[in-house]
This record gives sequence, structure tokens and C-alpha cells, in this order.
Amino acid sequence: MRDRELKLQALLAGRRIAATMPVAAPALADWLGKAALCVLVLAALLLSGCDSGSVTYRYRMTVYVDTPAGPRSGSSVIEVVSSPPAPMGSYQDDVRGEAVAVDLPGGTLFAMLKSPNSESAAGHYAPHAHAAALPDGSDWRARLETLKRQTAPAALPAEYLPRFIRFRDPADPRTAEVLEPANLAAGFGPGVRLNRVVIQITEDPVTSTIESRLPNFSRSDYGAWLGTLRYNDPRRLSKVDFRRGF
Repeated sequence: MRDRELKLQALLAGRRIAATMPVAAPALADWLGKAALCVLVLAALLLSGCDSGSVTYRYRMTVYVDTPAGPRSGSSVIEVVSSPPAPMGSYQDDVRGEAVAVDLPGGTLFAMLKSPNSESAAGHYAPHAHAAALPDGSDWRARLETLKRQTAPAALPAEYLPRFIRFRDPADPRTAEVLEPANLAAGFGPGVRLNRVVIQITEDPVTSTIESRLPNFSRSDYGAWLGTLRYNDPRRLSKVDFRRGF
């Protein structure tokens, strides 16, 4: 049925072209009609190769920190809806969730939804943590379905860790301080160190508790302050870096 529709469209296209051309050029019109058929068939093949279903999974990200007062941790549950890649394109990950907040002596540490290398890092934390268990190759669905079956927690490799930040004044986003994973002591004092970041696939509901702990990014003086920073300054933050998809 689909083939007959494509041939009919091509025939009509050829006739429309022929109607606008001199009588002496029927061969060219016939060639153009066949070319139109080829284009339509190619489009149909490309579309038939597209997987129309998305894959949804959730994971809990837990941040463990050692302090002189003992170990501390915080976690959040993040949902990812991964849509299939378009022809000659890449798949799309839609994230719903929030950053991890860890209460430490001297303030709150935030592990953000983005990393130093990627604004969309939260869509990839789980695959990076479980990379050893995933099949090789470019079959995105097979990889994600395998990911969903993982039950054991897995450490997030150092090269994929989220960006860490704290606010010297919890009410003022202009006091953001970016911290290196290997040097949390720079913001929280001696003896405070990152232990690990763990990812675990879960069916728990997405968490939504962080908003009240964030400064007001809409305040007018913050917008003016942003204008003084370079475009790639890591202190250029917004609410979506901590909470998105709600």
C-alpha cells in the first residue's frame, strides 16, 4: 500500500513538471518523475529505520563526603527520557530532577545537573557509571534497556563527575564558589573531602526538595552581576542547573 502511494505521488509530480515544459521535452519530464520517485522511496526508507519509541529510566545519585565530624551524604532521584536518534543524528535526553545537596559543616555542597564538560551531563551520569555492563555498539535501545536492568550501585568515574558548588551566602547567587572535586576543603575547611559519587537505577519517584534551598536567581542585582562575567565563567548559574523538567 505504501509503495503504491509513493508511486502515485511520483507520477503526479512528473505530470505537474511535464505540464510546465515544452512538448519537445517528454524524456526530461519522465526522468524527473523517476527522480521524484527515488527521493520519496529514500525518505520512506529513512523514516522506516527510525525507532519511534522512547526509553525512560530513573537513577539515584548519591554524593558521599568525609568530614572531621564524620561522613555525610545526600541524594536525589533523576528521570531521563531518551528519544531515538533521527537519521544521521543523535538521540535526545530529557531530564527531570534536581541537583544533590549535601549538608556539611560550614554550609551546603551542591552536585549539579551539569558537569564541567557538559550542560546535559545529568542525562549521561547513569550510562557512564554502568558503562562496563552495557553492550558495545551504537544500538541505543539495547544499551538503555540493559542499563534499566542494573540493580547494583556503581561509582561515577572521576572524568564524569558533576560540577560542585557552594554559596558563601545561601541567599545570594553572586556568592557562588566553584569547587574542584579533589579540593572540597577549599570551601569547607581541612578534612573535608569527596569520597565518591554513586549511581543506582531505581523506581523511586523523582525527588523535589531542593528549591527552597536555592538562592533567588531572579533578583535584579544578579542579572546585572552576570553581565560583568565572561560568557564561559562557571559562576554563570541559573535555576535549571539545579532543577529542571518540573
